[in-house]
Amino acid sequence: MSGSPRRRPRALSRPGRSRGQATVELALLLPVLLLCCLGMLDFGRGLNAWVVMQNAAREGAFFAAQHSGDSAAVLSGEVSTVVLAEADPLLSAASVGNVVINGPVNVDGTLIEKTDSVTVTYVFHPATPFFSGGGITFVASASAPEGP
Repeated sequence: MSGSPRRRPRALSRPGRSRGQATVELALLLPVLLLCCLGMLDFGRGLNAWVVMQNAAREGAFFAAQHSGDSAAVLSGEVSTVVLAEADPLLSAASVGNVVINGPVNVDGTLIEKTDSVTVTYVFHPATPFFSGGGITFVASASAPEGP
């Protein structure tokens, strides 16, 4: 009896058990993997929205600075149109704050008489279920010196 090889019991070597184990492991890891993928997707969408907002606010401030001689009521409406056109179609629900004209500003020793500021707000709704409560509010503002 000492010369014969030992055999495993037949029940432990069935291929069906390993398939069941793989299914259980997939069922445990799939929600975590999906949450990671949706989190990366939301991060990318949020970063894209933030960049578009910054650019739209900058364009609105430059437009307001170039057209500083116009009346404030007309200018505010035109600035909103410029900002929303720059952010379209990504930020169609963004709101544009009023154009604010600030007094003299000292920047690195240079006195700038007046600056125009534009503020843009946007509520971002992530796709990840854990972070989609009321949305995340992004605020972007930009200033530009008034032209001659």
